[in-house]
Amino acid sequence: MGNDWNFKALRVDLDNRSYSVDEFDQKWLQGYLGGRAFGAYHLLKEVPAGADPLGPENKLIFATGILANTNISGASRFSTIAKSPLTGGYGEAEAGGWWGPELVRAGYNAVILEGQADSPVYIWIHDGEVEIRDADEIWGLGNKAAYDWLQGEIGQARVASIGPAGENMVRYACIANELRHINGRTGLGAVMGSKKIKAIAVKGSLSLDIADQAAFDEIKQWHNQYLLESFYGKVFRERGTAAGLEYANYNGSLPTRNWREMTFLEANNISSQVLVDNHMKGHGTCRGCVLRCKPIAFVEGDDSVDPRLGGPEYEGMAALGPLCGMSDMPALIKMSAMANDLGMDVISLGCSIAFAMECFDEGLLTKDDTDGLELKFGDANMMIQIIEQISTRQGFGDVLADGTERAAEKIGNGSQEFVLTVKGQELPMHDPRAKPSQALAFAVSPTGAEHMTSPHDGSYAKKGMQLDYAAPLGITEPVEEYSYGPEKVDLYVKLHHERSLYNSLLMCAFVGPPMVPLTLTKVGELVRAVTGWDIKDTELLQVGERGTTLARMFNVKHGLTPVDDRLPPRMFKAITAGPKVDKVVDKKALEEAIAGYYQMMGWDSEGVPTQRKLEELGLSEFI
Repeated sequence: MGNDWNFKALRVDLDNRSYSVDEFDQKWLQGYLGGRAFGAYHLLKEVPAGADPLGPENKLIFATGILANTNISGASRFSTIAKSPLTGGYGEAEAGGWWGPELVRAGYNAVILEGQADSPVYIWIHDGEVEIRDADEIWGLGNKAAYDWLQGEIGQARVASIGPAGENMVRYACIANELRHINGRTGLGAVMGSKKIKAIAVKGSLSLDIADQAAFDEIKQWHNQYLLESFYGKVFRERGTAAGLEYANYNGSLPTRNWREMTFLEANNISSQVLVDNHMKGHGTCRGCVLRCKPIAFVEGDDSVDPRLGGPEYEGMAALGPLCGMSDMPALIKMSAMANDLGMDVISLGCSIAFAMECFDEGLLTKDDTDGLELKFGDANMMIQIIEQISTRQGFGDVLADGTERAAEKIGNGSQEFVLTVKGQELPMHDPRAKPSQALAFAVSPTGAEHMTSPHDGSYAKKGMQLDYAAPLGITEPVEEYSYGPEKVDLYVKLHHERSLYNSLLMCAFVGPPMVPLTLTKVGELVRAVTGWDIKDTELLQVGERGTTLARMFNVKHGLTPVDDRLPPRMFKAITAGPKVDKVVDKKALEEAIAGYYQMMGWDSEGVPTQRKLEELGLSEFI
């Protein structure tokens, strides 16, 4: 099928079980591209201030990008976007796999879900046809059982679904597609559960006409060759992100026992080497991608661990392992599979358990509070029990199901000291004391603590390949790693715009800078080859800025202020041992960096985008 570059959004009214189609012409699409910018625009425009994230006024948006059906490595991703039940602000999470491209093949580029169904449903989208079907038979099932049932009911299709955690509106519930590709953060599985949607299944046969096939093929071949032959590509193909655990521990930046320590003496027991040698069944990938960075893991003798549920990656390994003082690899694989099947973000899950462990360790919780569970660091069997309880909101699991900030409000007794969140979202497994750009990134990210808003400091502290890849952004000189000054803020702003562009195009961060030379220049060539548009690289980069600005506007509308752009108190206390000993976030320097960030973004002193900036970005309708 040819493509006229009309972007089609399927709008589903769950109250009436009906649907309609919105279309966006080429001119509008060039300013948004899909993903983040598309979703943030509609969320800002359509969700009223004060809307309950788990109520009917919230919208849940699934959005692909313009490269989704091209079959180029890294372009299979899609965004999910809604008001977050975890933060009360802008919520966004991306995932790879096959679901996004299949939605485009089925005739739609985005899905906007409105209202709430009166009983469980699933949505079946196939070659332009849309059916809203009853899901009573699979409500209550894990993602794996629901997936198998749907394949038997409708035949082979790509499925995005929620587990019991989403149904029970655990505030960090996730959405899983093909069981192991996860829209993890900000609790959007809970929004899907609040709307009584168990799954969205898609199947299609539409193809895409590439405007300049020869130019596209040349870029694709060059891109794949680098991913296959480079040292980075080879390591990622063998170990995926799991190799990050050894690196972080060696580097002294591995969050351990709820961030009280930053090295884990038993890290070798749960290393990527142990995973590869003893538990790796294969390497999963996403549609069209040669990187195949997804581990497929098994546990000998434990049939409850289905390799289809994937395997542990760095964030989950660190959050469920060292952060909880846990060093049992078979148990870690089991917990990872449970999280995917039950439908929970592994980062917030691990952080919630580690928080409770510290409360127990400090005597703020006793077995009387936890239904007899001893929440001791390192106890794998207890962790498996509490993970199940959280997903069903049973016992003490109900307290942790709302995230650490709300749990601390219930526990009291000074437990807030042990909470590691920004805007209500738990910190990912990267210590801002060891990576200063992440201090700024965590503080100002619209979604709360988020490690993927830009690459990390070390890549730009010296001359070399990684710095060279930033040259199209105007970054040509090294920036001191442990600086919080204007040069670091400028670096973050430019890198953040590029990463935000990736989140609108839906390109995977693992196939781009700083490790892969798919620079802004190359992305521009790719977009022009696919679309035939006469669009400049600077215009593409502005899409990234537009997306971030829209997300900020959403937060302003929903009551977030500069008070929310802050780090938890523990980050202002020095690391006490290891290679990063005495490293600390300088609170005053960070406050100055945040003020500088507002200024460089064209926002006022309260972090509100100015009229001039909104006009510059073509967002005058929001003034």
